[in-house]
Amino acid sequence: MKTVLVDLNVILDYEDAVIEQSAKKMKIDYIITKNIKDFVKGEIKSLRPEEYLAINKIR
Repeated sequence: MKTVLVDLNVILDYEDAVIEQSAKKMKIDYIITKNIKDFVKGEIKSLRPEEYLAINKIR
């Protein structure tokens, strides 16, 4: 089991920081969330669900 270091200076909420670090490790392109403001300073682009659906032309 590996330890994940979380940089709380970038994302203030612990759970959101864990999501960000997990997404980085898995090389995820987007974090889909209704709460975009929590990921503004993150390294991975965050999208609202409707933005993601529009980008991928999903109804």
